[in-house]
Amino acid sequence: MTYKTVQEALRAAGIVMSKRGETHRINFFFGLEDTAHYTTSLQDALEKGLAMARPQRSVRVDPNPMTLLVKPIQLPRFQGSLGPSYARHDSSV
Repeated sequence: MTYKTVQEALRAAGIVMSKRGETHRINFFFGLEDTAHYTTSLQDALEKGLAMARPQRSVRVDPNPMTLLVKPIQLPRFQGSLGPSYARHDSSV
């Protein structure tokens, strides 16, 4: 097992791996320091990284699939000094 193969496997699972000296650091993409894990073993890095990725990859099934639909927001029409007529073309000018 090489550093590169472990790094690629973790990246596919959504985990970033970096190395400084003999220490490997694994974390979520854009993860903060409090979620980072440090180890000197590639095997440990792979196991811990895959364990970190599993909870995020779980899928919760909602009994009502309609709750997944999102209504688009309706923005109020602009009523400033230009009013709604600002887009009309006036050929008399």
